[in-house]
Amino acid sequence: MWRTTGRDAFEEYATDELRAYLNSDGGRMLGTLTIDGRLYGLPRLSNAYDALPMMFVRQDWLDRLGLGMPATMDELMEVARAFTYSDPDGNGANDTYGLAIDGVDVFTGGMGDANAPFYAFGAYPGPDAMAFIEGSDGKVAWGGANAEGMKKALVFLQEMYKDGSLAKDFITMDSQKVFEEAGSGRCGIWFGPMWGAMQPSTDLMRAGFMDAHVTSGPIPDGLGQGGSRPFLKASIESVFMMSSKCENPEALIKLMNLSIQKMCFPESDDEYNKYAGIGDASSGWKCALTNISGMPFKNYDVFKTVYPAVEKRDPSGLSTEQASYYKPIVQYLDTLAAGAVDLDDGMTAMGIQRYTVFADPQGSYAALDKLIKADQFVYSAYSTGPTKNMAEFAPTLKKLTAETIVKIITGESADTYDSFLENWRKLGGTEVVADAQAWADAQ
Repeated sequence: MWRTTGRDAFEEYATDELRAYLNSDGGRMLGTLTIDGRLYGLPRLSNAYDALPMMFVRQDWLDRLGLGMPATMDELMEVARAFTYSDPDGNGANDTYGLAIDGVDVFTGGMGDANAPFYAFGAYPGPDAMAFIEGSDGKVAWGGANAEGMKKALVFLQEMYKDGSLAKDFITMDSQKVFEEAGSGRCGIWFGPMWGAMQPSTDLMRAGFMDAHVTSGPIPDGLGQGGSRPFLKASIESVFMMSSKCENPEALIKLMNLSIQKMCFPESDDEYNKYAGIGDASSGWKCALTNISGMPFKNYDVFKTVYPAVEKRDPSGLSTEQASYYKPIVQYLDTLAAGAVDLDDGMTAMGIQRYTVFADPQGSYAALDKLIKADQFVYSAYSTGPTKNMAEFAPTLKKLTAETIVKIITGESADTYDSFLENWRKLGGTEVVADAQAWADAQ
């Protein structure tokens, strides 16, 4: 806690640039760090959109089989079966399957994240199986406490596992293995953050699948509501704090002012390149005490500027950073059109990866853009750091949740989820939900 009264130091020393940075999320995280008028720290913000699970699909397989991008979970099952049994790669061999998920860590938030099928049915175990949402009664609830939604998703995955369209060895498949399966041309569907097609796209080409095209879409709808609503975690990466004994709390604010100015509002392209470490002139600002890499929603801004620039082949108006995305994408597209893609060229390989996120009309940020504009999310009801109880109980609760999920998918009755919930509450779940509720009540 700062020794100044309330927000005095912040109000006196914070620049307009710092205020713009801290309010880029609507001021939500700054608000969570203000209690009874006292500012307890300054947040380093993250882009929560970048962490949202997306669906990635082999578009070339869909085209070969005459199928469309699945918009519902029933359609997803149909596509997954076709990818498993209808020879989507056309090689005459039984060597492909539909869906790959991470059955080792399960709720990682990374490649192969298993949250997406549950989000489709209105259940939200969340990243690390510790998501808190507003329940139907207005109280804070663990997102996996919706037994009906969880069991619908589990029955769905259990059916896919039985018929082979969910990888039979998913229980030993971690995030890295999902990468390998996607990049080798074995699986046709996976879930992951917006970067989920980047590495697989280049790996597929290196494996000889030059016509491979991985596209992105929102999580299919499992409830017949016209679209799923993924869980949007709090946009906070870390918190910069200062001891209550500090005589000059404004020093932290001044450091933040400097970091924000150099990395988010540089006076010139040369200044940005120097502090970001772009080019040969500088290795970047590696010793910054308040390390800020840029505006938290930078990738969304890159999409909104680079996508139309690539479409029109007009980079005028792009910043140096935005141009660094544009150039490799255009180089890749030009060499692709000429049938001369050189995968050993670093710029081309970078262009393939960045195209999947920022310039493909069926890319990840094109899909995210629609969700963002529709505000189609379930927001976190808890937006601060873990309590003592959460730190103590979360590992046990996550392990129990993951083990239960895998057991049910591989054959146990979905009704055993009810007894799991009882055990979850007994093993610390009641305490962590109470802590989240106490925090929400204090806001």
